[in-house]
Amino acid sequence: MVLDDPQQTFDTIHRHRWAEYIAALQKNTPSVQIILSSYDEQFLSFLAIDGVVGRKALIVSAGPELGHIGVFEGDELDRRWQNAQKEMTQKSAQDYMGAVRVYIEGMLKLMLRGEDVNVPTFVMGDSREKLTILHNAKHEPWARKEFKSLASALGKGVKEIRFIEKAHHAHGVHLGMAEATDVQAHWAKPLRFALERAFRIVREHRSLHGGLTALHAMPPTVSLPDGRKSVVRAIKFPLVGSAAALSDGKAADGCVNLQIDGTAKEIIELKSNLIYRLTTATLEPVARPGDLLLVSEFKVPSAKSLVVARSEDRLMGRRLEIADNHSDVAVLTANAINPRMIAAPVVSKLSTLTMQKIVGVLYDHGKSAFNKVADCEICDCGGDSYIKAAFADMQGLVEVDGHSAEPHALDKQFLIIANPMPTLDACKKLEDQPVIAEDSSGSRYFKRLRSGGDGLVILESLEIGGNFPPIVLADKLGAAPSVQTIWPVLGVLFERP
Repeated sequence: MVLDDPQQTFDTIHRHRWAEYIAALQKNTPSVQIILSSYDEQFLSFLAIDGVVGRKALIVSAGPELGHIGVFEGDELDRRWQNAQKEMTQKSAQDYMGAVRVYIEGMLKLMLRGEDVNVPTFVMGDSREKLTILHNAKHEPWARKEFKSLASALGKGVKEIRFIEKAHHAHGVHLGMAEATDVQAHWAKPLRFALERAFRIVREHRSLHGGLTALHAMPPTVSLPDGRKSVVRAIKFPLVGSAAALSDGKAADGCVNLQIDGTAKEIIELKSNLIYRLTTATLEPVARPGDLLLVSEFKVPSAKSLVVARSEDRLMGRRLEIADNHSDVAVLTANAINPRMIAAPVVSKLSTLTMQKIVGVLYDHGKSAFNKVADCEICDCGGDSYIKAAFADMQGLVEVDGHSAEPHALDKQFLIIANPMPTLDACKKLEDQPVIAEDSSGSRYFKRLRSGGDGLVILESLEIGGNFPPIVLADKLGAAPSVQTIWPVLGVLFERP
């Protein structure tokens, strides 16, 4: 009986039952001889668990690499060796070494298909050189140490490999059982494991990057916290001015020309938005743990967007990336200022993720305490009072024009500013927070505020690369350059709701 993928149309439970049925066929009287082929490794494991006995082999369709269908059964070499030991003749020894060569060359050709137009004519030495070239070039998956180990086991300086290569040539007629014994020991110990391990790595790499069929996330089992929609709906942002980069300003230097009009040009409302709290360092430097995330209910996230995502039992605050080689594969990346705290990316089919787009961040000026839930990176904001406090004393929005506010606010995004605050009060309440500060010469900066002590105020760059030195000012008017006005920056609105 010949069966080709008999489980293909069955679900997992019925695949298991099918495996049991095949095992029963072998145990019937008379028993049935079965030839079965399958690409489904889970089903093959069911066969072994349910008592199906027999030999396993890798079957490969006919192609230019081999010129015919290939059947590779490693255990066949063990049977040939047993036969050589039984006969103890020079011919049986040479037959065994020839069979080892055919097996190795066939596996190598299949591994290297598509890597060179001459693969169909490769002998063992050609394959060994190609493996070495690919490994040294750091191409995936060839850059891995397993391929270096395989090339080493196939080394032209290894005597057993020289025996294998000579066995089918005229000058190999003198080879016998002594050489075959060495070949069998080399094959059984390092070579077979290295070859089969490398072959599996190549196959798995191609199954992932060839026809992608995996990466489906399970339906999310975690619920989003209360987004306080009714409270958020009541928030209104007056557009009161602009913060333009100075004509000679650099990206992220923080030098802005802040213009605040007497009346609001426009009122921006949050009609379909929610607010959650970020609990982990996954969105730095744009948002820190404790900051509030303003999320849109209906906007569809695009590549590079910040998102709140539900995946299985986790709530995540991440940046959405789309794989270059698969437009249906989403990669949820994390970033942290401390590289050791960067969370591992999550990769899944785009269609299996549930995401909401983050459209703004509200800084946690009060350093609020919050309850982190298991592995979730998002939690409830803590109550209506926290939202109201976050917008307390808000003056409105200023539109960013240019790149001086990067990385916190990009061109055409909005800074949410509060009414000006006395310098001494700001140094007490806004330590380590973004502000817009004006000095006694009229220059204005979007920087991080730090108290320097001894009557000094330090304005630190928000750009963490160290490209811009801090600005040191006096906290009182006098002869030295001093702080004149400080506008607290409550957060950033990335786009109009």
